[in-house]
Amino acid sequence: YNIMFGPDICGGTKRTHLIFTYNGKNHLINEDIETRTDEHSHIYTLTVYPDQAFSVKIDNEDVRSGNLADDFDFLAAKEIDDPSVDKPEEWVEERYIDDPE
Repeated sequence: YNIMFGPDICGGTKRTHLIFTYNGKNHLINEDIETRTDEHSHIYTLTVYPDQAFSVKIDNEDVRSGNLADDFDFLAAKEIDDPSVDKPEEWVEERYIDDPE
């Protein structure tokens, strides 16, 4: 694993990066993390625990915590679409279908 972590304030965008590199692929956190921009300096802290939990603090205040398995896409999807499978001929695309009874 490699980790890239910290604020990125560039032009009109501001975000806190939390990226794990695993098996040569970058995995970004699924939800954005708060970034503070004002005239003060801020201390960003990332803690990764042995039970795969993590926490992010800004100025020693918790702003994000979670679990690596839940908040990152490290593992492949459990269900993979099969392109050779077609919908049945009687498949109806309408959102609502009248009840025949």
